Amino acid sequence: MEAITLSLEYLCLIKGMNIMGLIGTNVLKYYMMTIDFDASESHLHKVNNRSEMEQPGHAPDVSFAFRWRGRMPIISKKVGSSTLILGLDTGAGINVLDQQKGELLADHLTLSRAVPIIGLDAARENLQSGLLHSLVIDDYNCQEIRVVLTSTSRFGEYKVN
Repeated sequence: MEAITLSLEYLCLIKGMNIMGLIGTNVLKYYMMTIDFDASESHLHKVNNRSEMEQPGHAPDVSFAFRWRGRMPIISKKVGSSTLILGLDTGAGINVLDQQKGELLADHLTLSRAVPIIGLDAARENLQSGLLHSLVIDDYNCQEIRVVLTSTSRFGEYKVN
């Protein structure tokens, strides 16, 4: 297994806390993560090579509770005599779903077609999809981002087929 290493001293100074390491999303590539914001829980479901759940409608393979620290959901786990705090960070510099950003995003959004969405209970729904293009988030220039428009109350209940 290969691992990229880098000093986290600068990040520790900015955040004012000891950061022992970062876990990349590649670690979870064989799982679909769903997040239930109302229940403050996250669930991992094993997926196959086509990113489809192996057992739709079944209990998740792993579940864990989180709590909020500011705007970031965090997980606290005891390892030996130490408590580790893990933050679930999407890496987004801004919340692109913020209603105040609506006018800005409208200039960068091209709607294309409805796409089928399959719920964890195998229910299907067609939702509008499109592309966000030429969007700058902090210093990062996003050329194209595929999006599906849905109510955030449904977050964690659907996966894109």
